[in-house]
Amino acid sequence: MPNLFRWLHLTDFHLGCSAIERGRDGVEHAFWEDLQAQSPDSIQLVVLSGDFIDRCDWRQDLLGQLNIFVRRLKQTLPAATFVAVPGNHDFDRGQSTEGHRLLGEVWNRNDLLRSDFFGQNPREPLRNLSSYAFEAYCRWWSSENNDKEVRPGWLPGEFRRTVTHGRWRIGVAGLNTAFLAMIPRRADVDLRQLERLAYHGQEGGPRTGQEWCASHHLCILVTHHPGSVLSDESVGETESPRRTFYQRFLADGHFQVHLCGDLHETAHEVRSIFGSRSWHCFQGGPLFGEPVPNAGWSYSIGEIDWGKGELRRVPRVCYPSEPRFVADEQHFYLDGVGTRWQSVEVRSFPGSSEGADRIGDLIASLPALGDNPRPFEILIPFRRGESRVEAISTLRDQCEALVEAGKIESALRLLAHRLIRPVYFYQGAFAWGRGILETILDSLAQVDKPGWKAWTLDALGNFVGRLGRPAEAVDCYGRAVAELKLSSGPPINLAIVLGNRFLELVRLGRLKDARVDENERIKMLLELERAAPVTTSGDEPTKSECQFHLATAYLGSAYWHMLVCNADDVDADLKRAAEYFEASGHRHARSFLPLAAALTMLSASSPDNATTQATKALELARQAEEFARDETDRDRIRAGWALGLAQLASARAARDDAMAADGQARLVGTLKECRQLDLQEIEPDILIALSSFRHADARKARDIAERCGYVLKQADAHIAIAQGLRPGEEFESHLRRAEDLAKCDGPGFRYEAALRKVRALRNK
Repeated sequence: MPNLFRWLHLTDFHLGCSAIERGRDGVEHAFWEDLQAQSPDSIQLVVLSGDFIDRCDWRQDLLGQLNIFVRRLKQTLPAATFVAVPGNHDFDRGQSTEGHRLLGEVWNRNDLLRSDFFGQNPREPLRNLSSYAFEAYCRWWSSENNDKEVRPGWLPGEFRRTVTHGRWRIGVAGLNTAFLAMIPRRADVDLRQLERLAYHGQEGGPRTGQEWCASHHLCILVTHHPGSVLSDESVGETESPRRTFYQRFLADGHFQVHLCGDLHETAHEVRSIFGSRSWHCFQGGPLFGEPVPNAGWSYSIGEIDWGKGELRRVPRVCYPSEPRFVADEQHFYLDGVGTRWQSVEVRSFPGSSEGADRIGDLIASLPALGDNPRPFEILIPFRRGESRVEAISTLRDQCEALVEAGKIESALRLLAHRLIRPVYFYQGAFAWGRGILETILDSLAQVDKPGWKAWTLDALGNFVGRLGRPAEAVDCYGRAVAELKLSSGPPINLAIVLGNRFLELVRLGRLKDARVDENERIKMLLELERAAPVTTSGDEPTKSECQFHLATAYLGSAYWHMLVCNADDVDADLKRAAEYFEASGHRHARSFLPLAAALTMLSASSPDNATTQATKALELARQAEEFARDETDRDRIRAGWALGLAQLASARAARDDAMAADGQARLVGTLKECRQLDLQEIEPDILIALSSFRHADARKARDIAERCGYVLKQADAHIAIAQGLRPGEEFESHLRRAEDLAKCDGPGFRYEAALRKVRALRNK
């Protein structure tokens, strides 16, 4: 495939480690056999991310083994560019402890000395210390890889390299994080490492790291350590090293992919920071080093499809019980041989062919926007395969070009008809979506088009809500409601926005306002449904469309009644939702209804009927999980959480340890998927469900809920924390906090389900 760029990622060899040396020959034989089956001729880049030798034991026999391996790798992958960074086992630990102490002072206390470290003097003593420490590694790698296109960085082992694939330019930069292990105190990666890496005084070349990154379609950052090992403690007003690393190197858009190792465990996360651009972190497991329990040896292949702006990982693993590499289904949800394709930011350049080619023809082919476009509803059904059809990065660039040219109506047409839906179902695209919508909103300030403003505000509310900012989302929806009341558009537009605002109001604990919105929405939709035509008639909704929105409205109402413990109203609303879903003929109800019913039963069960309710909930959750496989990632993850929850409830009722273990395993797998997609709205629920096994997860859930402002989930998290404590001051403190949060808007509008749990815990 001409559009497919592939790389091989290997890490943590640890040659000479006595714990695994005897079994290494079998693993190495299995690796070569498996690599031959992975189309090695098509791999264009090999990334080696450190810890080649165990404990810096660069003796000749181990060096010979390493050379033989690398040379065979080059013969097997003749088309590949090779890059490497050192690990913390690759430097000489026999250097002066006084030098280590001084280096710690540079990095932790004195920014002036730190500036000297990155200054122009190559003989700066502390930089000399790091050069001596990595001398053996640098001598080995320079003898094995004489690539004239590689540019060295500021510290030993750092590099930058541009790899071309057709017309695509990939920037690969390696930073030395291993020297931080020389420092006995907290340390971090400095942005000046990137700046020095990029600039070598070339005439007309990039003068900053940001300029160098921006000159490539995609940039890959290679370090030995993942960002998670950096300190998360702030010093004074300075951000923590971990936050600085994530923000300055990754979230600011310098690098879209981060390859690392060190922890001897494989992982793939899609991350972002408070609405930033997202990036992919590919953490590699050990190729020959000692794996963590039950993890095995591993390597992976990464693939980027330029045409679709997507990437995936092909993870391979070998377990001690059977020396052969297989697809790693234990740590990843695989679609065929690899993980599901996910979007990745691919840059386009002004005037390039991939930017806005034939944009005029594209816009002309789209339907007219009209004065009152239909708002984008949170519960709108997903058309299978939609997000794979459009080249998201190209459409994004075209939209940005239209906005810059002042063609707002054209940009809105592109968003409404081609871009907004597939972008919405790419979890990592919300930050970009928010930025372009805010830009369009600013441009609409001078335009007398309340319908356009309402549509933009509603879409913006959707995106910031999915980024875990319910208060901002409510503000956007409120402004959209005000614009709709100024316009002459169809009432269903207002009903959709009210439904979107309802969900965010509930998350904020504003149960009274949420009830008002849902009552108004249902009343409005009932009137529209009675008068609606069967077929499309202008802006007016059809009967089927009204019935679908009524079904989702009654589901929302059932959820509200479940929170305040009105069991009879819950049953009535679920019955109405089922009737309207059936009348609308909408297949999306297949997972919605059993999921809602299962959660209702789990929340309402009491000691008297726990077994019966848990059994029913388990059956419904299995239905929801089965149906959700064909729908969105969010639906599938939510169904997996509900099924794990139902398995735990059934296990407790039946005292079935095997079912409890199955429920825990399902929740752990669902949590991994949830974090890969950064679904903050669901992660606290999964963590709370797992807290009965891992008490620390309840505190993680509380932290996420507090950061996002999810009031009801904060109450749930404090209850889960209290459940893991013995009666005492801390126990009572968490119960009081949960009680305060659950009171919401007072009698009739309280989170009664949580208050009942508080009373039950106190009575114990």
